[in-house]
Amino acid sequence: MVLLFAVAFYRIFHIQSVEGKEWLALEQELNRKRPDRPVYPNRGNIYSHDMKLLASTTPYYYLVMDMRAPALHRKEKKNEKKTFFDKNVDSLAYCLSRKFGDRTAAAYKHALVQAYKRKDSRFRVYPNILTYSDLEDVKKMPLFRAGRNGSGLIPDEFTTRICPFDPLAKRTIGAVYADRTRGGGIYGIERFFDSLLRGQAGLEQAKLVGTSWNYFSIKEPVDGADIITTLDMDIQDITSQALLEQMRRIGAERGCALVMDVKTGEIRACANLSLTASGNYKEYENMAVSDLTEPGSTFKTVSMMVALENDIVTPTDTIDASFSPYDSMTDTHFNGRITATEVLARSSNIGMSNLIDGYYRKKPEEFVDGIYKIKLQEPMQIEIPGAGKPNIRRPEKDLSNWSPTALPWMSIGYETQLPPIYTLRFYNAIANDGKMVNPHFVKAIVGNGQNIQTFDTEVVNSSICSSKTLTAIRAMLEAVVNDKHGTGYAQVRSTRVAIAGKTGTAQVNYGGSKQKTHQASFCGYFPADNPQYSCIVVMLSRGVYGATSGMVFKQIAERVYAQNNFLSIKDVKIDSMLPMLPVTKNSSWNTLAKALQYLDIDFNGQQTDWVITKTDSAFVRTAELPLIDNLVPNVVGMGAKDAVYLMEQRNLYVQIFGRGTVVSQSLPVGSRAQKGATVSLILQ
Repeated sequence: MVLLFAVAFYRIFHIQSVEGKEWLALEQELNRKRPDRPVYPNRGNIYSHDMKLLASTTPYYYLVMDMRAPALHRKEKKNEKKTFFDKNVDSLAYCLSRKFGDRTAAAYKHALVQAYKRKDSRFRVYPNILTYSDLEDVKKMPLFRAGRNGSGLIPDEFTTRICPFDPLAKRTIGAVYADRTRGGGIYGIERFFDSLLRGQAGLEQAKLVGTSWNYFSIKEPVDGADIITTLDMDIQDITSQALLEQMRRIGAERGCALVMDVKTGEIRACANLSLTASGNYKEYENMAVSDLTEPGSTFKTVSMMVALENDIVTPTDTIDASFSPYDSMTDTHFNGRITATEVLARSSNIGMSNLIDGYYRKKPEEFVDGIYKIKLQEPMQIEIPGAGKPNIRRPEKDLSNWSPTALPWMSIGYETQLPPIYTLRFYNAIANDGKMVNPHFVKAIVGNGQNIQTFDTEVVNSSICSSKTLTAIRAMLEAVVNDKHGTGYAQVRSTRVAIAGKTGTAQVNYGGSKQKTHQASFCGYFPADNPQYSCIVVMLSRGVYGATSGMVFKQIAERVYAQNNFLSIKDVKIDSMLPMLPVTKNSSWNTLAKALQYLDIDFNGQQTDWVITKTDSAFVRTAELPLIDNLVPNVVGMGAKDAVYLMEQRNLYVQIFGRGTVVSQSLPVGSRAQKGATVSLILQ
């Protein structure tokens, strides 16, 4: 015994001290044959402002079997002919056929047996993908319930990004690459916040344990943060649908619409549609933030604001709108002398250019300084990659970069490029009592239930103009819609909600083409007397004009107004037919008494465990509800909670249809309650 122990201790010492380096080197060499592998974290979710899920990573599975698994080929007894696979293949085939319904049980069995004979290492049992709930059902089937090692079952997992509201706001929410090793977000919010959404990958190290490789975690993954956007999917649906309907009607090539909360600057909807080769409309690019085009007549409001601020005109001053020294400038709206208000309401090119050029011709820098004072050109940090920035020309001191025609054309929306979202920011400031706030698409970034960052309202300019100018501009924008000669009167004026805004039409080069395309736009806010939302609609097509976009604006305004009650509770008259006491349901006495006492409502009647209630003009009256243990109770007039409680007390199985108050029950009142019998309750 002593000799054996001595030999053992000698071998231990020899392996550790003499052969130790050799064995460690061998271990490192074996482990190097399999590199460490990353452990991907869960990508963060994207939500709407009211926490509706907009984008999430969901696991899916392929049902794969390793037919070489030793457990499949084992026999429980020595002389037994059937293996574990043979015993269970019939019942497994039946369950698969009943679950998926794509093949008969015989067809499933044939496929399984053939794969078993071939000893396939990765046999695809079912050709389509499975959800997690499907996989859980499969794991309960015969054979598979023996587990991965006992059945050879390999749930081949992969993840995909799902967008429950797709295609709404597709270019704004964004998309990700299918292959996680390639990258994350491709465009939109998915790309802008990719590093936060992606999280941090973990790491697993491969080690050879016995004859098999095992992976051990050396760094745990950190899941990505969640992004809470400002989008409202109800308003988004309204906006997308209204834009799509009009674009189809006129055959527009491209179009966008933005809806913004006046006070906060939060973008509630962003729709971008482009005509495809097949004649359908899809979201290909976010033109609302990226398109850098000449705004056209929506810019006339800026020009008028500068003129009013510099006291060169009042709303009632008349301006010559009949003649322009520039032959190429035309005016289809009016000829003659009209007031400054009518210049804007009727969108007079000649009237506006004569007003601005007549005063600023020799000092154009003063006009441009007025625009810069508004801070129209101030860049904003938009959470969408590829956002454009304004290009507003500014004359040099020697006017070397300026021409005699630059000012008149600039005053009516040419010689200047603005993305639609910048025009919206300006009109939103008019609605917001002169305070200019930056539009934003994201409210907060959340990780592990904690706020990582909150995006508050960012004020760009506390006052874009004087209160006197603001009042005049608001009246002019209302005249655009309400004046019978206004460019928005026929198509934009609504009897349901007051709208204020400005039409705009410009000729632009689309996609680098030499062929001119009309850009029709309408930008404004609603309700005009108490602005809640601002909105811009832009469409590009041949032969369209600003009021065409105004029709989309009107639909958006009316539908949003219909779903949002802007009335104060004080403005609502009391209904003379309204009952003075609330409707009560049959229930337990204790619950009813507690609720009525809390509401300070008088009640009287019998005090029993369960009561029938009746409400008259002054009291809630109660009467005893008779109950016998083995008989079906009367639950008509009860809520679901109490009705289910009483039925299950008598060992009945309850099915509920509808919600509200029980109006009928399938088992007659007073009949014998058979244990396990089903009773159906209809609620309304």
